Amino acid sequence: MPNLVIVIGMHRSGSSALMRALSYLGVELGEELLEARPDNPRGFWEDKELLAINELLLQASGLRWDSCQHPRVDVFRPEVRRLWERAIESFRGKLSCGDSFGMKDSRMIRLLEFWHSVFQELGVSPSYVLSLRDPLSVAESLFRRNGFSQAKSFCLWLSHYLLPWGWYAPFLKVVVSYDQLMSQPGVELERVARRLGLRVEPGVVERIKEEFLDPALRHACYSEERLRDQLSGFNFLYTVWEAFEDLAYGGQEEEAKAKIEKLSRGSFSLNELFGFVDQYEKLVEGITREKKVLETKLSKLYTQQTHIQQVVDGLSEYIAKQATKLYPKQLEEQKQLIFFGSKKKPQPQDPIVDQARFVLEQGMFDFGYYWSIYLDVRKDRKDPLLHFLQYGWKERRNPHPLFDTDYYLRENEQLEKEGINPLVHFLEWGWREKRNPHPLFDLNYYLGQCPQLEAEGLNPLVYYLKGGWEGGKSPHILFDSSYYLEQNPEVAQEGINPLVHFLERGWREKRNPHPLFDLGYYLGQCPQLEAEGLNPLVHFVKYGWKERRNPHPLFDTDYYLRENEQLEKEGINPLVHFLEWGWREKRNPHPLFDLNYYLGQCPQLEAEGLNPLVYYLKGGWEGGKSPHILFDSSYYLEQNPEVAQEGINPLVHFLERGWREKRNPHPLFDLGYYLGQCPQLEAEGLNPLVHFVKYGWKERRNPHPLFDVQLYEETHPETVRTNAFLHYLVHKPEDWQGYWVTEEFEKRIAALALSWKDKKKGSLFLFIDHVLGGGANFYRQQWIHQLEKENQLIFLFYYNFFKKGYYVRISGWENQLLLSCSCPDSFFSHIGALCEDFDGLEIIPNALVSFPEPLSILEWCLQLKKQKAIKIIVPIHDYFCICPSYNLLNDKDQFCGIPTIEECRRCLVAIDKDETYPKNLNIDLWREKWQDFLEHADEILCFSESSLSLLFKAYPTLEKNQIILKPHSIGSFRKAKLRAPQPNEEVIVGIVGHIDTKAKGKELIGEMIQTIQLEKWPIKLVVIGTVGDPELEKKLHVYGPYRKEELVSLIESSMVNLCFLPSIWPETFSYVTEELMAMGVPLAVFDLGAQAEKVRRYKWGHVISHIDPRIACKEICEFALRLAELK
Repeated sequence: MPNLVIVIGMHRSGSSALMRALSYLGVELGEELLEARPDNPRGFWEDKELLAINELLLQASGLRWDSCQHPRVDVFRPEVRRLWERAIESFRGKLSCGDSFGMKDSRMIRLLEFWHSVFQELGVSPSYVLSLRDPLSVAESLFRRNGFSQAKSFCLWLSHYLLPWGWYAPFLKVVVSYDQLMSQPGVELERVARRLGLRVEPGVVERIKEEFLDPALRHACYSEERLRDQLSGFNFLYTVWEAFEDLAYGGQEEEAKAKIEKLSRGSFSLNELFGFVDQYEKLVEGITREKKVLETKLSKLYTQQTHIQQVVDGLSEYIAKQATKLYPKQLEEQKQLIFFGSKKKPQPQDPIVDQARFVLEQGMFDFGYYWSIYLDVRKDRKDPLLHFLQYGWKERRNPHPLFDTDYYLRENEQLEKEGINPLVHFLEWGWREKRNPHPLFDLNYYLGQCPQLEAEGLNPLVYYLKGGWEGGKSPHILFDSSYYLEQNPEVAQEGINPLVHFLERGWREKRNPHPLFDLGYYLGQCPQLEAEGLNPLVHFVKYGWKERRNPHPLFDTDYYLRENEQLEKEGINPLVHFLEWGWREKRNPHPLFDLNYYLGQCPQLEAEGLNPLVYYLKGGWEGGKSPHILFDSSYYLEQNPEVAQEGINPLVHFLERGWREKRNPHPLFDLGYYLGQCPQLEAEGLNPLVHFVKYGWKERRNPHPLFDVQLYEETHPETVRTNAFLHYLVHKPEDWQGYWVTEEFEKRIAALALSWKDKKKGSLFLFIDHVLGGGANFYRQQWIHQLEKENQLIFLFYYNFFKKGYYVRISGWENQLLLSCSCPDSFFSHIGALCEDFDGLEIIPNALVSFPEPLSILEWCLQLKKQKAIKIIVPIHDYFCICPSYNLLNDKDQFCGIPTIEECRRCLVAIDKDETYPKNLNIDLWREKWQDFLEHADEILCFSESSLSLLFKAYPTLEKNQIILKPHSIGSFRKAKLRAPQPNEEVIVGIVGHIDTKAKGKELIGEMIQTIQLEKWPIKLVVIGTVGDPELEKKLHVYGPYRKEELVSLIESSMVNLCFLPSIWPETFSYVTEELMAMGVPLAVFDLGAQAEKVRRYKWGHVISHIDPRIACKEICEFALRLAELK
């Protein structure tokens, strides 16, 4: 019998990907596998027969796959016995082929009692591989696919992992974390293979990654910190997760198993609880079915309601008149005398009757509404008004469509405690105190339109109901009465109050209350509202905006709140803010609606006090005006004439449908190309243009295959804080042609060479570089500028990692060209021919990080040097010449110190390789090729003694006369005026630069924040620059990108006491360190590289002894105390 490998685990835990990966390691899966489906496009890799038997087993136990209760399977029951015999017959044949046979079905982990008896009969012992994923990610995935609540998903998670522990633990070979499998597939599969006695053949991991292990398919992934926060209310669940996580990540496995065993033994009562959960689910399903039937009937009743509404209104008025006559009579009857012995006492007056008369006089009780909504009151033939005054308000019942009892009590909590009727309170005092009666009746807003009411002592709501709505006055900024009546003229014709109509019927009929509130769109985000009978606009006003729900495709709530952070803190609805003040203050409502840009086309709007977005939606788009420089309305309508013919707003069309159909918003924005750079966007339903405007430009994404954003940023440093492509479109600089790929290098070079024949000959300068940004690119750009001033001809051959292509930029001799290039071989062949026409060639391989085949570049340079008079100058900006891990961080993310070659071989296999790593890594070949190249270089430029010593450690045979120690020039800075740290005060620590990678200290900053919070260190971190992580930025004060000339002022205005460089790699030269020292800013760094080399000799410097968040906090505080004493 073969080795039987079984993948078990929770649904949506990555078991399909794991099973498929095992098949690549030699595990046979058989031929009859379940086909892929939309919810699992890469396939389930499950045996159809196994699935069928498990489904029937669950049915036999009275459960389903999503039942929380653990199934009880009695093998001796006839129907189960038949399945047992079927399983034996079926799997005896399947297990007869191959050395290893694999099975997988998420249902199986809860049916092991049955399957163990099958395996015993077949004489095989299972080897279980547990696929593990955190409960929060599983819950999110199940919500996306099945709409399950988080609570139900948590119950299922425990039911799958913890309750059956005793069945699978004895046969458990390995636990695989889904997140680890996605992020480090090579490491995980090697570990799994070792545990199962399998072999990982060369190239298999790469095939797995290329063919199906796509991180874009993982829609949820939570950090440990966020898991701890989100599961803080589920302590038991988090404890179980921690124990299983210890199994997956190695370490103390026996301790983890013992912990799980203890938790499992104590969890038997959970199964009984899960049974109640299942019963509740069945009950809810039955109610939901009945509800759908009732909703169908209700829909028919709504049709009838239109015809009887006038009758109801007439009856309500009649009842009100009769009740007014009735209640005084009752009041007189209450005044009769009652004798107590020899004394007479009048019976106390009933306050409810007084309240009833007062409410009736105000006209604020709708008898017909109350009876139609609260059928129990009508059934018991109770007086509606007396019922409300005595009981109804306490039960949160509404007396009128425009008085929301629950809302009023929530906003005025003391009323319920004091037993005060909310309606009576509102009518007597509340309206005077501007206490709103309903989420959609804003007293201040209405009084702003009718200021005379307050002076005359008239209740605005009563006035509005008695006819105040007829003048087109709106009760709330989000309910535009004029707009509603224009869109629904029959409402005005029938004399119906528009807000009452909207609340009772209009929202169900998808009649929008405002140009900026699209009911259909909002219900698409919250489909449960319609089923629960909740008005979408009321929901948005009360809760939706806080949940970041969008009221309209052109109002992005999350974007508006992020851009205006104070609103959320002050509890201000963003759409209300925008309509009242935001548009006047030029606060954009959406990434693709630029108020300044639109007002530049329609300047009259501001003078007339017209909101540009509302104007645009009501028809302003029809004139071909564009809402944003990157959305060209005329172009979009020309390309899609049917949109104009159907009268659809082009931007709305693009946001809702157009981008999915690859309809470009602008001639210079190519959706297909952009999605090629960010394939996850389509899977996650994110609009590419919105992504580019919000994030993509910061990630240096290119909007068009022929435009090079990275090159533009380099030559236009003023774009550091802005979207470089937008800057280009607005300013279109003189050298604009130099950023567009005009044609292929191979086609153009012959004509160019011919045009240069008559030029005065000199040296041709060839720079080879990436365009990833940073000090290396800045250094190269400065060098090129100097050569251009000397009228030299310069070629820049670069690989654009973001565009995955080679390019050649030619400058000097009145040239400014950008050409595409098919490959390095083609480029260097042409360069070799071109050299014949020049006196010499200088090659500067500035930085080769991210080049797919950097060693071939070295070979080409050496080949040219053997044939021509060529000078090679090698700047050491990083340690790529020593190791593909160019910052010398090992597989533990620590500075390696350049160990033995044996350790380097091990590390290079184990290290987590990102996309910038070259393929087919071999450290022996790497060192051999680079040593040969460096030995043939004419000059090697080192910028610090630290980098020089590391270079010699790797290559001790290099000639010293080749190497030039030449620190960069940083220019001059004025001294910063900083406040010295004070004892017993918080130390404000500045972090300067673009901290966007682990090497630069991004993860360390996150760990320091956690340490500061947990251990109460008196430290506040501020970032003058960026951290490249939106979640991390929320926990810091981030000033954003800066220009060099602004740095001193920013440091002073940020009130920092000292600065800290969190870099965990030995930098070859640290511009930030040099600049801060030139300003006289106190600075702490780790004991590494050029940064420590400089700071160690600096009066106001401190070198932190170990790279550890706690030690960093401790030594920064000690450094601050020392500074306080010095100053």
